[in-house]
Amino acid sequence: MDLGHWELGNNVTLPEDFEENPPMGFVYRIENKETGKFYIGQKKIIKVEKRPPLKGKVRKRKIVKQSDWKTYCGSSNDLKNDVKTLGEDKFKFTIIRFCDCKWKCSYWELYHQMHNHVLFREDSYNGIINVRISKFQKFIDQYREELQNLDI
Repeated sequence: MDLGHWELGNNVTLPEDFEENPPMGFVYRIENKETGKFYIGQKKIIKVEKRPPLKGKVRKRKIVKQSDWKTYCGSSNDLKNDVKTLGEDKFKFTIIRFCDCKWKCSYWELYHQMHNHVLFREDSYNGIINVRISKFQKFIDQYREELQNLDI
């Protein structure tokens, strides 16, 4: 399976039906191999484009496509500039966790950013944490056991 420049992190496995049914997205870590400076974020694999309705129809059309995830280099301007000037080969692109919905992508991105104290560290490219997430009981009930394993 072609993952572009991404590699799988510890305890992360590629879903068996990845090519036919990819997850919604993943949480990732990009690290400068020379300085150790890192960035934690999320990337959607699936992109839904909304298009106007066809002539004579009322409903908008939804087109599901793969995003540019294979070549994606983060959303931090400092990180993107470093990748551009130093080259991709100087960075390690690691998938931390696959997520099957947007809610989980946002939750796990925030979890890993907080766990790594990204806003307080000089060796982090993260300059902002921008997340809007609700207490979604469906996921809390479904993943209560997983959350208990994290000692929350």
